[in-house]
Amino acid sequence: MSSEFTYAVETFEAVWPEMKPLWDLHWQEVALDHGNVKLDPDIQGYLALENLGMLHVVCMRKQGRLVGYHISFVKPHLHYASTLHSFADVFFVKPEFRVGFAGIRM
Repeated sequence: MSSEFTYAVETFEAVWPEMKPLWDLHWQEVALDHGNVKLDPDIQGYLALENLGMLHVVCMRKQGRLVGYHISFVKPHLHYASTLHSFADVFFVKPEFRVGFAGIRM
């Protein structure tokens, strides 16, 4: 079933409008205390990191439609300043597409 999906590195700037509804679903599923802590992503912060080459976005699509994403920050590690490391920020696959290794392939 995973062959139905395509995976690609995309820019946050280009994919954000399509990604936003998935962030809302993601927040509903995993966040606590919805009444007091609203979803309020720092989009300008993400764009600034992207402009610095420090943001990595992988998108999972089915028939061209975004169904999952993985975002990580890429920067030198505070313990290992001479090497780049990836720090996972968020990852999500819409529940109906959580099949087999589909999400893992992302």
